[in-house]
Amino acid sequence: MDFVLASIPRSGTQMVCGNMYKQTKVFPWGEIFSENYFSKWQNIDNVRESSLIKEFESTINNKIPKEKKDITNFIIDNGAEFLNTLSKYTSFDNLNTNNKLIGFKLMDQHLLDIKKRNKLNVFLNYFKVKQTKIIVLERKNYFLTYLSNRMGFAGNGFKLSKEEKINRNNNSNYKVKKINFNVDNYLASLNFKKNYIVFFNEFLTKSELPFLKIYYEDFITDESFFSYKKMYNFLGIDDVDIRDIKNEDLYVQKQNVYTLDEQIENIKEVREKLKDDINFLTADTPQQ
Repeated sequence: MDFVLASIPRSGTQMVCGNMYKQTKVFPWGEIFSENYFSKWQNIDNVRESSLIKEFESTINNKIPKEKKDITNFIIDNGAEFLNTLSKYTSFDNLNTNNKLIGFKLMDQHLLDIKKRNKLNVFLNYFKVKQTKIIVLERKNYFLTYLSNRMGFAGNGFKLSKEEKINRNNNSNYKVKKINFNVDNYLASLNFKKNYIVFFNEFLTKSELPFLKIYYEDFITDESFFSYKKMYNFLGIDDVDIRDIKNEDLYVQKQNVYTLDEQIENIKEVREKLKDDINFLTADTPQQ
C-alpha cells in the first residue's frame, strides 16, 4: 500500500480523491474499513466472485462474512492480507497493470476501530515495511466541519454532483433546510476531536513514516493548483495533469455556501453560548 489519506468526515476527502481518480499514476480506494463501504460491495452483482475477493479469501483461507455488522472487524483482523490484495487492484476485477500508486481513506473512527481490535501495531508494522506515505487532510475550522456534518444528516445532501452544486449555488431562490444546532453536542464532539488529534499524533510518531499535512481550505481557492502539486510531489509524481483544470473541475465547489443565519434555526442561542469559541467566531461571517 503506497499511501493513506487520513482525515475526519467532512474535511474534503471526496474532493481530493475526485482529483486522484482523474490521474493516470494514482488510484485511491475509499473507506475500506467502513461497514457501509462493504454493504455497497455486496449490492454489486457477483462481487463475491470477483478476482479481488477470491484472491483475498484464498490468501486467508476464509470467507468474508455475509452479515454487514461483522465485515469491518473481519477486515481489520485480516488487515495486512487485505491491504496486500487491495494494492494489486484498481477495481474488483482489474489488476493494477499500470503500476499506479494505490491508497485508501483512513477516517478517525476506522483508526479507533483498529485500536479497539488491538491491531494497531499490526498496521503500524505493515505501513513501516511498505514505507506507506501518510497524507493528513484537515479542515482548519472545526465548527464548519461539524456544521457540515449536521446539515448533511438534516437532508441537505452529503454528496452532490458537480452540476448539482453549480446549479444550487447559482439559484438565488434556493434555501437549505435549517437545523436546530445542539451546542452541547458540538462541544462534546470538539473535545473528542482534540483527544483524537493527540492519539493520531502519537500514531504518526510511532509510525516514523513520512507524512504531509494539507488543509481543506487550500483546495478551495484559485491557488488550489499548488496544493495538488504539493500533494502529488510528496507521492513522487511530478507530471500530473492539473495544468488547466479549474476549481469546478476538481470537485471543489463548496457544498455549503450559506451564512450561519441561513443554516441554523437557533442562531441567537448559538451566538450567545459560543461567544468565546474561536472556531465559531471565525465561521460567523458570510461564506464566500
